[in-house]
Amino acid sequence: MSQLHALRSDARGIAAVEFAMIAPALIALICGTIDIGYLYMAQSSLTGAVAAAARESASTQERSQADRDTTMRARITAIMTPFRPPAGRDLVITTTAYKKFGDTRPEDYTDSNGNGRYDPPAGGKPGESYVDRNNNGQWDPALPTGNDTGGMGDVVSYTATYPVPHLFAFVFGSMLPYVELKATSVVRNEPVKTV
Repeated sequence: MSQLHALRSDARGIAAVEFAMIAPALIALICGTIDIGYLYMAQSSLTGAVAAAARESASTQERSQADRDTTMRARITAIMTPFRPPAGRDLVITTTAYKKFGDTRPEDYTDSNGNGRYDPPAGGKPGESYVDRNNNGQWDPALPTGNDTGGMGDVVSYTATYPVPHLFAFVFGSMLPYVELKATSVVRNEPVKTV
């Protein structure tokens, strides 16, 4: 009985047991915090890279669209080199050209039924009211000229999607091996060729 009492009152090694219980959560918290900082830095780099590449593309109207697209892709890839995408994934750039800045957004409408989208007239119902900016008699989601880098004086929206793997994948598991970062820049192309 005295041996059992002595064993119960012995506190040696309790700190090691407590640390063993807390260590996994503490390590996951530290690694997760570092990973979020890493992703924030990658997002910031991507935003800057897209803005710089868009400005460069907008100011080189003497070059073909294919050349401008290649230059843009090379510029973004060079800036994002520290954040290598996972195998089988790569940078995706989408561009949409508009005649003016006002065309880059949908026409305003009153969402009377609260479904988050414009409902046109149907079944004898008048449809939701909207502001017809271009006076064409119909609601327009946006007015793109085409899915390219535009011509002289066009407004172009550049959106880059870049997959970035986690630094500490064990924290996030195999369900989320990487994060798709996205950045957009809207610029107006130079109105004249520079050469």
